[in-house]
Amino acid sequence: MSINYLDLPIGRKYPFEVDCVVEIGKDTNLKYEYDERLHVFRLDRCLLSSMSYPCTYGFIPSTKADDGDALDMLIYSPASMMTGTVCTCRVIGALDMTDGGKKDYKVLGVPVFNPRPIKDIGDVDQMFLRIT
Repeated sequence: MSINYLDLPIGRKYPFEVDCVVEIGKDTNLKYEYDERLHVFRLDRCLLSSMSYPCTYGFIPSTKADDGDALDMLIYSPASMMTGTVCTCRVIGALDMTDGGKKDYKVLGVPVFNPRPIKDIGDVDQMFLRIT
């Protein structure tokens, strides 16, 4: 039996806390994407430079962004999480980004288990915000 991660609930405490499905773990150079048709995580590509992802990336189930995909989520945490993990995050802000000339907003959150007192985007390391 396959799980359709896109149809999972958004989270009981939405909009303050949301569930996020992890696609890419922090500090990896492997880019995974969720395949909506097969309900699996597909390896999209391996970054060939020395770059790695500065945080865990995922999506918020039961949502739709302007591009038709689920809303993107960046999980600000020292821990890396495995692909397919569902993590409840406290929403602390959003990043106004562009991808291929189109708006591509990213929701920024911290895991509810995060021991650091991060309440909003002003508590996030400014260097992280610049490199993301």
